[in-house]
Order: sequence, then C-alpha cells, then structure tokens
Amino acid sequence: MVVPGPIDPEQSAGSRLVADLLVGLEGLGCEVKLCVDSMSPALEICESFQPEVIVLSWSGISARLLPALQNHPAALIYLGHDLAFRRVAAGDELKQPAWSGRAEVVRLLEERSWRLADLSLYPDPLEASYVESVVGPGSALGMVPYLIDRDRVADRSSTPGRDLCFVGGPLHAPNLDGVEWLRDNVHRNLFRSGALGMLHVFGYWTEADLRGDLEGVILHGPLSDDQLDEAMSSCRIAVAPLRFGAGVKRKVVHYLSLGLPLVATSVALEGVHPDPEGGPLALVADDPESWRVALLRLRDDEDRRSLQVQAGLRAVESGYTKAAYCRNLAEVLASAKDRRQRREGVRSAGALRTVRP
Repeated sequence: MVVPGPIDPEQSAGSRLVADLLVGLEGLGCEVKLCVDSMSPALEICESFQPEVIVLSWSGISARLLPALQNHPAALIYLGHDLAFRRVAAGDELKQPAWSGRAEVVRLLEERSWRLADLSLYPDPLEASYVESVVGPGSALGMVPYLIDRDRVADRSSTPGRDLCFVGGPLHAPNLDGVEWLRDNVHRNLFRSGALGMLHVFGYWTEADLRGDLEGVILHGPLSDDQLDEAMSSCRIAVAPLRFGAGVKRKVVHYLSLGLPLVATSVALEGVHPDPEGGPLALVADDPESWRVALLRLRDDEDRRSLQVQAGLRAVESGYTKAAYCRNLAEVLASAKDRRQRREGVRSAGALRTVRP
C-alpha cells in the first residue's frame, strides 16, 4: 500500500480509512507492506516485495505511479477517499470563486487514476457509481468505509447537560467552514441565551485555527481514541454542520458508534449506511433556523433522542463491524484480481494479433 505521508489515525479521517484498511487486510491473513511515498522509492519496493495487490491512496500518487506499474503483475487498486474534485468545487464556489480552476486539475488527476487502475474504491457507493459512469461497468466498487469496535458502542440518549460536540481537524476545509458557520449563525445566540451549553471542538485545534470570537467554544488538542470517546460521550448532542464535502464523513459514523443524538446537514449524511429498520439517524438541518429548531428539539425530546440513537446503533451494527468490513474487503480483492487477469488477457490477445508471421 502506497500512501502520501505518515498516517495518524487520531488526527485525520483519511489516515483512519487507511489504518482500518490495514487492519482489515491483516484480518484476512494478508502480509502488508506500507510504503510512505515521500520517504521511500515506491516503485523499487513494489518490485522487490512482489505483491499480489498494490493499493495507492491519493490521486497525486496514483496518477504519477500507475503508468509505471501497468506491466506489474499485481492488481492495481486506487483508493479514492472521496470525489475530491466535487469537494474542491463546492468549497471554491462557497468561499473562493476565483480559485474554481483547482477542481478541474483535481478531476483530471482522479480520472487518470480511475482509468489506469484495475479497480477504484470509494466509501460512498454513489461515488463509485459515478466512476463507473465515466470509465465503465465494474471499474469501481463501494467499500465499507470504517471499522468500528462494537464493544465501544453504548446508548447515550440520556446524557445530561446542554453541551455540543464536533470532531474533525481544522486543516480539512469543510470542517473549518462548518464550525465557523455554526458558531456565527446558530450557536452563539443560543449559548448567550442559556438555551445551549458549550460547543466542544475536537481534533487538534488551536486558537490560531478558528477565526473570530471563541465565546462559548472550547477547542481541544490531541487526544487518544479512548480519551476522545470519553470526552464526546459527556456531551448532550453531536453536530455535523458541513456545508460542502464529498464521500462518507467518518465523524458521522463515529457519533453513531458512540450512541450520540445527532444534528447534521444533508451533505454530512451522504453515503452513511442506513438503519436496516428505517429509523432516523439524525435531524437534518441546512439553514440557521432549521438548526436552531433541531438543536432545541434534541435538547428536550427524550423520545426522539432515543429513537435516533437506537437507529444509529443498528446502522453501526449492520454496516461497520469488523465482520462486515472483512467480508466486503474479501470481495474487493477478488474483484480487483479478476479484473487484472481479464485486462492481462486482453493485452496478451492484442499482442498476438499484432505479431506477423
């Protein structure tokens, strides 16, 4: 597996996706070699290790290395964390219209990766379907995005207090935008009136990261997984105020796994595994008034809180356990190897047709 830099699962959802994939591969009995592209000669390692499968994470790496790996016998998988060009385009439209050309550059890198890989993987099956519409049927698959330890899940619908929690690092533009928007348009007035408590923001934040007034906001620095779970579990409501983004948002899965009642934008809920019984995972809010109403309802409505929490726990149980993850991963590996074999067959047949007697 080739990644752009050292992974830190406690700091970013992207690193967590890679870390979960490593755990899943080892759970299937695979021998895994992690190559940090910025520190190691990736192509040399691929040649010496002679893997059956090569996974490349991030379009910048894939677009650069995949051309050189076309003759390698291993199945080539591009791990797309999300459709980054859509996330960049939405963010630029919202905040930086003058930079709109960035999205097209990212799209070209992603499309190059889709076409050169044997299989592209996306946490959101709808995004995988989009890749198939561009490249062809079977070129991409949706994957179980995160592996949740079921033993850590608990019902916290009766947690007292009025505090809110958000998790996500400030270097990810949708997180920074979402926290500032929620603070300025919703939370500040509710905090000043006493209707809500503090907004706890987790994920390596400092005062230099968040522009403007910090009234009612507590920024939390580095925490271990267990410390983070304990701190968030003491809050009354979890929030996901993302106004743009792409792919499955790990923070939403994390909230559900902790049994926290949730208010989220429609963007934040994209691609999340549903409750098999059809229950609501969150109250959906996309404008300030809807957020105000939703937060106050989850503050007071115990029946609604319990309904959401139970639906979220069932969604985690059915979609994000280690067993479900490994089953899906085994299917992914089989599909990638099959596509590689068929591609080699087509290439060999083409070579034979070009040979003259």
